[in-house]
Amino acid sequence: MINRKNFDEMFEKIPMGVFILDKEGYFKFVNPMACELTGYSVNELIGMNRLDLIPDKYNEDAENIFDYFKKWS
Repeated sequence: MINRKNFDEMFEKIPMGVFILDKEGYFKFVNPMACELTGYSVNELIGMNRLDLIPDKYNEDAENIFDYFKKWS
């Protein structure tokens, strides 16, 4: 069984960017690799909207993908 300590360690060390968003699309949790990929710190990313990381020309596609996955929450 995974406990909070194990989860936190795994979340910190996973070798890919992990971005956890709220239903409005704002980052709630990110791991160090997400920071490395974006060039932002954890404190800068938390509270930022996902669309702030996406060039404007891709916003419509990003919004469609987000709406698709939002149905599962």
